[in-house]
Amino acid sequence: MASVLPPHLSTRALLVEGRAASADTLRWNLERNGFAVERTFNGEGALNRCAQFRPHVVLLNWRLPALSGIELCRQLRALPQTREVGVIMTGRAGDRQVVRALEAGADDYLMRPFGIAELLARMRALLRRTRTTAL
Repeated sequence: MASVLPPHLSTRALLVEGRAASADTLRWNLERNGFAVERTFNGEGALNRCAQFRPHVVLLNWRLPALSGIELCRQLRALPQTREVGVIMTGRAGDRQVVRALEAGADDYLMRPFGIAELLARMRALLRRTRTTAL
């Protein structure tokens, strides 16, 4: 599959995933498709990495240790430096979860398990809308 952008316009993705096996697979697939990827295991780490890495998109798992994905999403939306960053939240099926994620500020919600092709398509769609205002 072709990369999202030419290499000189590499898109930065922050992967916030508590499970190592899932994170490794996602990271490998994102890098293979042209993304520069940083990964963190928890919400506190994500807030720190956002300030340094300045991602264009955050792929955020609902279930994280300590600070939940919902609360992290709210904090990302509250901070001026991350307010415009695209956020795709992932989690288990359930209308209530999807609604809560979107109301907390997520741009999209992807139910697990999901395919890499669908994830990449959703990331590209989000980036088309947000790329001009990315950090």
